[in-house]
Amino acid sequence: MYIYARDTRVSQGRTSRTVREYYSCVGDNGQIQMVTLENLKRAFPEHRFHDWLDATFGAEGNLAEYDQFHKTFKVNRLLSMNWQAITCEGNGTRLKLRSV
Repeated sequence: MYIYARDTRVSQGRTSRTVREYYSCVGDNGQIQMVTLENLKRAFPEHRFHDWLDATFGAEGNLAEYDQFHKTFKVNRLLSMNWQAITCEGNGTRLKLRSV
């Protein structure tokens, strides 16, 4: 998932200020959409990812927050962790493998 930032000028009476808006797309040819909880859930229908989004960001969380330690947006790290949480089934045993 790619995340883009766009700065726009917003008028406030006699003054103006810059507002940064974040957009994302899935893959090279994905549709560019504003980063919202609803848009992310539509783009990635995996319910575990939805639960992790809700638990991490809640209704009012900053979806465009950057993780300085991992050098990536937190939502991208969450998505990466979700994809790496593989459930293996074999011989009647369920194993959850996660590489974080």
